[in-house]
Amino acid sequence: MTEESNDHKELYFVVETKGYDKFDDISTKEKLQIASAKAFFKELKNKGMNVEYKTKLNNPELSQLISDILK
Repeated sequence: MTEESNDHKELYFVVETKGYDKFDDISTKEKLQIASAKAFFKELKNKGMNVEYKTKLNNPELSQLISDILK
């Protein structure tokens, strides 16, 4: 989630890591939790909050993910 005010931008960033290399490696239970999180953040966005939900596996660099969000 980002907030902009008085010439600065704030980023609130949450990452939950599980150590999966491929989406297919994730258990059904974890996939349901991911789907629930996506729905939660979608609802926040629908209510006008500037939020983004992305799934991060082991491959992409965390710094790249942050860069993508701030674009």
